[in-house]
Amino acid sequence: MSRFQQSAAALAGAAALFVATGASALTIDYAALSDQSSGAIVQVAGPVTVTAQAFGGVSNPQGSMTPSGTPGGFTALSVNVGGSAFLGTRGLGCGPVASQCDLIAPIGEDVLRLSFSQPVVIDSLTIAAMEDPDDVRWYAWNGASYALAGSDTCTTFSFCGGNETFAGPFGAPTGSSSWILVAENSGASAFALRAVSFTPIPEPGTALLIALGLAVTAGRARRS
Repeated sequence: MSRFQQSAAALAGAAALFVATGASALTIDYAALSDQSSGAIVQVAGPVTVTAQAFGGVSNPQGSMTPSGTPGGFTALSVNVGGSAFLGTRGLGCGPVASQCDLIAPIGEDVLRLSFSQPVVIDSLTIAAMEDPDDVRWYAWNGASYALAGSDTCTTFSFCGGNETFAGPFGAPTGSSSWILVAENSGASAFALRAVSFTPIPEPGTALLIALGLAVTAGRARRS
């Protein structure tokens, strides 16, 4: 391999690393949206489209939830934005406007599914309307199943002040394009998602193309 080829390869590797680690965090603040209820709520942050859906009626849904569609045995619920900003309970919930994700109707744990248009790492989650001990957990799709990425830490029965922020990063460095938040079957579990911050992770092919482009540009500059 020539010295130029070695330099180009090194630059390509460095560029790929830069692309993979240089993305900036994005935030969706559901509490800032108007009251609404729908089968899906879609928001865009930077280059990423985030689709929120809600399901219920299954115990331990992380074991049988899928990244798309309505899994067998689940009840597809509306997903809503509602609640009270004054009480700090406003956010994204399951069911009609201002309903939390809970264990009540249908009987079984409710789950919010967030589908991202490209893999992301979750940097932080702000959860509203939390009742404790609630045991809210979030999981990332790893290509075969949902793996536990994080959980709340409240242990005292309370309304938890309306908001709690859990700082990541959550999930593998390669990111996940499907995440779920589950009202686990314990205590008076109920929650709404107030905001989510995340960092998009470029697909390997995209990072490679950018890196190769930088390497070719550097090679041309060197020859001129």
